[in-house]
Amino acid sequence: MTAIYTDGKCMAGRDDLLKARVCELLESWQPWQRRLWDLGTVLALREAVEAADWVSRQVLSPAATAWYARESLLPRLGTDAAVRDGQVRRQLNEVCKRPLKTGTRGQRALRLLADLVEEGYLQRWHEVVVSGRAYNVERAARSIASHMLDQGFHQDHLRRVIKSRLAHDADVRDLVELLIELQARGKRAYTGFVVLEGKVPSPEVALGSTRWLDQETVGRLLAEHFSDYPALRVTGQRRIPVPGRGPGSPYGRGGDDGDLRQTAQPGPLSQGTPDARCPSEALR
Repeated sequence: MTAIYTDGKCMAGRDDLLKARVCELLESWQPWQRRLWDLGTVLALREAVEAADWVSRQVLSPAATAWYARESLLPRLGTDAAVRDGQVRRQLNEVCKRPLKTGTRGQRALRLLADLVEEGYLQRWHEVVVSGRAYNVERAARSIASHMLDQGFHQDHLRRVIKSRLAHDADVRDLVELLIELQARGKRAYTGFVVLEGKVPSPEVALGSTRWLDQETVGRLLAEHFSDYPALRVTGQRRIPVPGRGPGSPYGRGGDDGDLRQTAQPGPLSQGTPDARCPSEALR
């Protein structure tokens, strides 16, 4: 562990600061200036790939995507210690300096490079920490935390798992190993539902579907799982498969171990507009 000194006094270990800052960034109650506003490196790369498609549709200008690649993406890549080796970095540097257009070799190369960066990303951060190499604590914490959120995890769920799984004296290596384990689990299949109010489009099709739930069933489920939600003039609902990284994700909430018996997290409903709801054992 590398100690940080100020005026000759040891303030804290760098690794301890990294662990504390990652945990802090996963706290939803943090004041806005302490929160995580950054995209992760992998998602930032994928945003650039997608931006090339929008240029061809004349939604984004070539100048805008060029600015993003050179002025936003390249500096981020340069400060991320987990962006693989020198060859990948050189390729990224070359691609980001060329115009990004849909269907071009540059776009295909950037998509492949994004996959290479994503593969083993957290493992490389673990290697950085274990090896004792120098790193910027704030940049490292933001890179690790944003990567997990970009993967589809909800910060509250991550925080609960960290508190329940890590001992008080666990270090940052233990923390990164836990995040690697969580990511390796992949996405899980949840059952969500769309609640409809008012007139149902093509009712004969809806009633003939095996995924359709009638008004009485919906009313019972809402009363059981959403008793604090305002009364709705429900027509029915349709079950849909929803992939999720874990309870507490944008799709729903549940127990720390992914217990689907927990109810979904309520979201806004508007008159006559379908609204995606999430995992509930009762809807399986």
